[in-house]
Amino acid sequence: MSGVLSAWPALLWLTGCEPYRVEYHQRPDFYYEASEGELKDEWIAPDGTVVKFTRDLLPSEEEALAQQLEASRKAAGPAPDKNGDGVPDEPELTKLWEEHEDGTVTMRAFLPQHVVVNFMQALREERYGEFYDQLVSVETQGECDSRSKGQGKRLFARWCVTNRRSIMETLNRMAFGYMKSDVILRKTGPSGYRIDFTPRLSQQFEFTSIDTLYEGKGMKFLRVGTARGNGGKQRNG
Repeated sequence: MSGVLSAWPALLWLTGCEPYRVEYHQRPDFYYEASEGELKDEWIAPDGTVVKFTRDLLPSEEEALAQQLEASRKAAGPAPDKNGDGVPDEPELTKLWEEHEDGTVTMRAFLPQHVVVNFMQALREERYGEFYDQLVSVETQGECDSRSKGQGKRLFARWCVTNRRSIMETLNRMAFGYMKSDVILRKTGPSGYRIDFTPRLSQQFEFTSIDTLYEGKGMKFLRVGTARGNGGKQRNG
């Protein structure tokens, strides 16, 4: 699923009990020109994910996996051999959206764009409660509970149903134009990131930004921003 956001697949390399994950993303020249500060081409997320950015066109999925595997092996040392057959275990791809035989789904997000992709899928399949439980921040859940006498999940689901079309329009545009001239990633505080539209594009949408933050071992949804014409007011549902 991360492919729609100009990203190579995430690679999870297990070293004992600890995961080692590398993700590569394409970053166009515009992003460097628009940034107010120096951009790092490599950083480590709180969950240990090594995130690398490149200006070059991304290679095929097979080439990407081969390069990630080589990088993971160098960083992690000898590959694990769980079954003891003398053959190193193959790396496991980290699934952002994993469906199980019992019908439940596990959602994972390590970067802001992963929240966007999972939110889109949750809206398509009407899995509002599961998204709320797994990818909505503790802060936002608390706000929803306080506004609904402890019925935060129900309030969030009702908000999703009411605004489903407008939210999907925003998320689709963000996924389509991520890291391009009309969609910008901004740092907000020590652990937060905002995916935002430029003023020109924001006039076309009711919701114009998605706020995320690192919480626990991944990225979580914090809130959406309304049209700039309304003062950029933030809404959680």
